[in-house]
Amino acid sequence: MLLADLLKTPCYSKAKIVSGEQGLSRKVHSVNMMDAPDIIDFLKPQELLLTTAYVIKDRPEELESLVSQMAKVGCAGLAIKTKRFLAEIPRQVADLSNRLNFPIIELPLDLSLGKSSTNR
Repeated sequence: MLLADLLKTPCYSKAKIVSGEQGLSRKVHSVNMMDAPDIIDFLKPQELLLTTAYVIKDRPEELESLVSQMAKVGCAGLAIKTKRFLAEIPRQVADLSNRLNFPIIELPLDLSLGKSSTNR
């Protein structure tokens, strides 16, 4: 499924594309959740990563490195539940994702990361 099509499903209806819009044609083969700082070692091409950004809340500069590494792996994009541990996507991270055509999506605070489009 294309990332643009996934974002049209009811589960992601309130999601906001922050940057990297040119990469919305990336394929999503699977979804993973970030719960450890070494997540990059476990990501696969065409994987969408969901996170609350808890593991980088005290080190937001690491988000830039994560985006760069995910783009190199060929991941589909990064969806961050902001307003909880990370107030907003830093400007330099958004600029990088635009340069890489790597989508960053802001998830609303009320969305459960474990909810799928079949769980309504």
